[in-house]
Amino acid sequence: MSDEVIVITGANSGLGLGLVRALTASGARVVGLDLSVENLPRDSAFVCDVTDSVHVRDTLASIIDQWGRIDILVNDACLAVFAPFQEKDLADTRREFEVNYFGYLNMISAVLPYMKARWRSSSAPTASPSTSSSRR
Repeated sequence: MSDEVIVITGANSGLGLGLVRALTASGARVVGLDLSVENLPRDSAFVCDVTDSVHVRDTLASIIDQWGRIDILVNDACLAVFAPFQEKDLADTRREFEVNYFGYLNMISAVLPYMKARWRSSSAPTASPSTSSSRR
């Protein structure tokens, strides 16, 4: 894994930051993305709003320019507003969906072309017929 470039969203705190630290300590090449990056290594941190598809695409292009490729994406950006239902504003719920669902889709749709191009040029994931779902 030390040669692979791993991109982690939501990397400035919580599980994302823990993954950045653990993977970096193991020798992996890790790039952290978040709205703020003060807890991340300066040379491998990018400010990125996963809800903004243009910002996501520009950030991933910068990562490709600097790191040469993206091998693994860990979609860890998350927003959770904890409040009783009657106290939770609909705008909070919309923001949660923007980050947790549409942010995930923005990242996948932006990174997939890079990953597919790389797989075509080197190797592709495979599965044997015995591990495929059976059809009757």
